[in-house]
Amino acid sequence: MKALTPIQSVSALRFASSVVLILVLTSTFLDTIDSFNQRVAKIAHNAVINELNIALSFRFYQAVIDRKTQELNNLHLANPFKALSRPNYRQPQNYITEISSHSELDQAGWYFDINSKAIYFWDDVKRTPSYQLQFMYSDSNQTGQFESGVDQIERLEMVALRDN
Repeated sequence: MKALTPIQSVSALRFASSVVLILVLTSTFLDTIDSFNQRVAKIAHNAVINELNIALSFRFYQAVIDRKTQELNNLHLANPFKALSRPNYRQPQNYITEISSHSELDQAGWYFDINSKAIYFWDDVKRTPSYQLQFMYSDSNQTGQFESGVDQIERLEMVALRDN
């Protein structure tokens, strides 16, 4: 058996070092791309929630102007995509449907869970945090329910839920 000459040893070491360096750089690059994808997805999800909040504010103020605030209570825990389906609001293109079970998730997009009364985004792997449409008011007489002549209406808002 022949022993490696010093020149061959150095060449083998350079080759191994180059392979390790390429693997480390590739791994770092792929990790960075994944991190960017997660950030972009979070920004897109936040944009949908912000658009919902803007549309809900518009709906709220329109009801106040039209003196139909008693109707706002009916929107509490409703599907915001359906509650806002009017000419001045366009649903996101990736709103799929209402579901009653996670087994009904079949494609990436926004879903409204009928049982939890919440929306979330499913990306074929996991779901985002959930949000509920809530009717906010000050319960002046502490009855636990909205009374249009007594309680102070505050807003309609998408509220983030703590998921288990």
